[in-house]
Amino acid sequence: MELYLAPVGAGKTDYVQTRIADLKAKNPFASVWVLLATERQIIDFRRRLLARQAAKKQDSAVYFNVEFFSFYNLYERILMLAGKPQRRLYDAGRYGVIRAVLTELSADGKLPLLGAVAQTNGFVRITADFIYELKQNLIDPDLFANAADSAADPKLKELALIYAAYQDVLVTNRLVDREGEGWVALSALAQSPSVVKFIDLLIVDGYDQFNPLQARLLTHLGGLVGESILTLTTVPGREQTLGRRFERALERLEQCHKEENFPYEITRLDVPTGSASQAAPALRHLSSTLLTRQAPEYTLPTENITLIEAPDEGQEAAAVLRQVKRLLLDGVKPDDILIAVRDWTRYGRYFGAYGRSFGLPLLLHHGEPLIENPAIAALVNLLELHVDGKFRRRELLDALRSPYFTFPYISENGWADKIDQISRDYVVTADVAVWIEAIDSATAPAETATSEADDDEDREDERIKIPEAEAGMLKSALSMCFEALTPPPQHTTAGYIHWLETLIGEDSEPEIDDLEDVTIPGVSKAEGEESSTNGKGHHVEYSLGMIRRIREPLQTAESNIAQGIVERDLKALHEFKLALRSLLVTEGLLHSIQGLKSRHSAAVISWEQFWSALKTILAARSIQLGETGADKSIGRDGRVLVTTISDARGLPHPHVFILGLSEGIFPAPIAEDRVLLDSERTRLRRFGVSLTLSNERADEEGLFYEMLNLAGQSVTLSRPTVNNGAMLAESHLWRGVKAVIPHPKYILYRPGSVISLQEAASMGEAAVAAAQHMTRTASLSGEVVWLAQQSLSWVRIVHGRWVELTRMAREQRHDRYTGRLQADRAIRRAAALLDDRHVWSASQLNEYGQCPFRYFAKRMLNLEAVDEPEEGMDAAQLGTLYHAVLEQTYRQITEKGMTISPENANAALEILHDVMSRVLPSAPYRLRFRASSLWEREQAALRRRLIAYVEADFAGESPNAKAFGKNLPRTPYRLEASFGGAGDDARPIKMQIGEQKILVRGKIDRIDRVGDRLVVMDYKTGTTGISSSEISAGRNFQMLMYLKAAALLAGSSDDVAGGVFIHLANLSASGKVSLNDEDDQAILREGERHIERNLERGRSGDFAVTANKLHDGRCAHYCDYHQFCRVSIIHQRKT
Repeated sequence: MELYLAPVGAGKTDYVQTRIADLKAKNPFASVWVLLATERQIIDFRRRLLARQAAKKQDSAVYFNVEFFSFYNLYERILMLAGKPQRRLYDAGRYGVIRAVLTELSADGKLPLLGAVAQTNGFVRITADFIYELKQNLIDPDLFANAADSAADPKLKELALIYAAYQDVLVTNRLVDREGEGWVALSALAQSPSVVKFIDLLIVDGYDQFNPLQARLLTHLGGLVGESILTLTTVPGREQTLGRRFERALERLEQCHKEENFPYEITRLDVPTGSASQAAPALRHLSSTLLTRQAPEYTLPTENITLIEAPDEGQEAAAVLRQVKRLLLDGVKPDDILIAVRDWTRYGRYFGAYGRSFGLPLLLHHGEPLIENPAIAALVNLLELHVDGKFRRRELLDALRSPYFTFPYISENGWADKIDQISRDYVVTADVAVWIEAIDSATAPAETATSEADDDEDREDERIKIPEAEAGMLKSALSMCFEALTPPPQHTTAGYIHWLETLIGEDSEPEIDDLEDVTIPGVSKAEGEESSTNGKGHHVEYSLGMIRRIREPLQTAESNIAQGIVERDLKALHEFKLALRSLLVTEGLLHSIQGLKSRHSAAVISWEQFWSALKTILAARSIQLGETGADKSIGRDGRVLVTTISDARGLPHPHVFILGLSEGIFPAPIAEDRVLLDSERTRLRRFGVSLTLSNERADEEGLFYEMLNLAGQSVTLSRPTVNNGAMLAESHLWRGVKAVIPHPKYILYRPGSVISLQEAASMGEAAVAAAQHMTRTASLSGEVVWLAQQSLSWVRIVHGRWVELTRMAREQRHDRYTGRLQADRAIRRAAALLDDRHVWSASQLNEYGQCPFRYFAKRMLNLEAVDEPEEGMDAAQLGTLYHAVLEQTYRQITEKGMTISPENANAALEILHDVMSRVLPSAPYRLRFRASSLWEREQAALRRRLIAYVEADFAGESPNAKAFGKNLPRTPYRLEASFGGAGDDARPIKMQIGEQKILVRGKIDRIDRVGDRLVVMDYKTGTTGISSSEISAGRNFQMLMYLKAAALLAGSSDDVAGGVFIHLANLSASGKVSLNDEDDQAILREGERHIERNLERGRSGDFAVTANKLHDGRCAHYCDYHQFCRVSIIHQRKT
């Protein structure tokens, strides 16, 4: 064998192709075998070989009798020639055999250490990978078992037992796995060397490393064929640094040739003659000086090397694709561009999305992850709804509203919104029983309860009510849904697949049909049909019509977008069914296999086992879509190749893009092996088992060197700068490039920055860039004019920009975009709604005072935030509970004629305890909340606070006692005093505010007679004080309204001493107003003037976003409308 060593890009492939051409010139039918590392290299090698012939203008650019292989194809071909074809296990079957072996060993008690994790899907995968590693290193079960015994390590002994049992099953059933087929091929060559004598030339190209199995087989094959050439990369003078990856491969080959006594010769080419010799000077300098000490700098500015920094991986991919689009627009062919990433899972999705957005012809070598397809993601989420019988609210509603499913009766009756409303009104977060209970509750009338959210307004129970007949249908439909979406706890794989097929629904198209052509030995048709039962003994035929729903867009729209979406989802569902097929075939394999105790019948497994196995397969699959992908076995068809670093090796391109040059991405972090620690691997070496250590597996510098030398004209390197808010450090590879190329073309994208018009790669980017341009200059550039001509949406963008600028401009008055009505009809409507017949409450006046737009949105547009229901009490329900307990306690005190004094404290506490024992346990039902696991503790805390308040009140130490007449006799006068509210006082009362009268209603928590005057009290559950200055500031009119109402109830304002807010959580007072205090009187008068002005503004249609006071960019500490009103960008001094 000739070992041909040369630097990257030095013409190794040209050399072997010349040898092929020379041989074919002499003997057109000579047999040539070409072994290449990847399928993409095979495609590229063929293309270049045919292009070579075409360039010579020969009559035919066709070669006969040239075969291309990867190692796994090569194993199969050798065994076919030797008359020993093997039955190879595919991955799903291999996982199934390993899982079955682990199950039996665990059941027999032979895995005391590993048995706890033996059935987990992750352990099955890492065990399978470890067995492959052993086979690649030519370590048979006996050798490994002997080493484990010698090491006296329990874990190693159990691993050896698993390996031996797995291999016994394969040998007994005449099966091989992928690496085991290499063993058999190597043995066949040793036994029948003549089977490959007909091969005239063997070419091995594009490899940079070989495992022992591959090296040994190449040694034999190269020594048996007519002529063999193996090319290897070398880095002259740097073999132990950048070139150690390649040097190890050479050493392994040399060692195998010496051990097997096959001749070899080494030819070195240190001076590049191929693409590397034609590379740009800056690229050649980078290649020769990268990561060397005291390397000379390339002092000239260069456009051949570009460095891009962007905030995250998504923006990094977009930045790279903008440069790609620029190259394409400059006339570069897509076939001349290569994009390589170190971690496909990190970057793949972004190239799919931005490729479509930018309109670029991309070939995604690994496709897009199947599990991320919207249809498959929806199906996966649907199949996990039943976990623990929860059917969690948000996830269930997402499924009911999904465009991919039709739920029988629910979808056709449009019940999803009704189910949503029921879940909010009756506090459903999860659990089947709770869902059914909520529907029952919605059928029957419920008690009403007031809430502290509007503590001055009585509100009826506004929860949804549905007729009994409809409620019965809804409950049946939802119960059927729960039942149908709950898989049988145990079944065969075939049974679970049939259940899934039924759920997904039938399809008239042949490519997405049921898996009826796959038969399982020993499983009858009737047995498969049993899977449509839910394990409770009755038949459930329930289909979601998923495939029909996927096709629906084609019936309503004929656009390319709709067709593309349908094609995408159908391909994804087809891949999903192929995954089911692989599980089904695996079950057939395990049924027929010998050496397993469970082979007598189709194995019954749990849903968790089936689902775990299926999700593992789904996670490993990808789909290729239209312009952003193609099958790996075909050519690029004029598209830019996007692939991984590993698959890009050996593919020279004029323009190469390498992403992810930040720490933790490229170079990739060295991960500790999940089976054996390096210390355990080192110990095994003493007993003849040589496994690679983690530092020997890692050679990121060698990979980076290969990537750089693929480029002929330009290299673009990029990296993300931020990860979850933390800065990402430059990798040493990035720093190494900067050290020798100090003046590259440099592009920096800062977080939140807007790209320029010249860089925009899509209409969306162009629109954003143009808008940004217009904020900097009043002149219109040619690009902006062009955009206005090309995009109809540009007019809307310009209008939106004008609106936003108007919001921010101080000199521009408030208009209809900031809350001030301008249409005469709207103004007349507002005046009619707020005329002297309107009934006001303190809450309404507070809302207008804090921000007119807040009042407008809540009270006139009836907008309200839709909150997720949660277990436990909210703040309003807590306040209602406090009020209820104190109201009943002090009412009984009043009825008994007791004064609030120390001698009555014990009696008052007895009353309090009796009230709490009645009110607290029933609170969840009365106040419509679902008690959480903390409810007992919450009750205890409520009891402590209420007892503390009553004790302090009767001792004269309560906040209200300290505020008004600590030493004066005190008795309750009115409790929950309603004015203009329910009962006999249902008619609103007229209240004089300044020069006008308004209708008002509300409810005062408590009025005490202190001495000969009345004191108004309002309970608050929070601890934040409310200053009386809030009245004069026009933000809170509650105490003003209550004092006036108390005077009306008492018959004279002279009877009212004042009022105070009582904070029960910390027994403090705030907002004290005394009618005997001139300053407080002035505060009240100023408050009335605010109300008069607000009434005038509201009736004139003025609901401008003018927050009285800002709290963190909002009109109040909490406001549901702060994003809607855009208060944060409106100029606060706008008039």
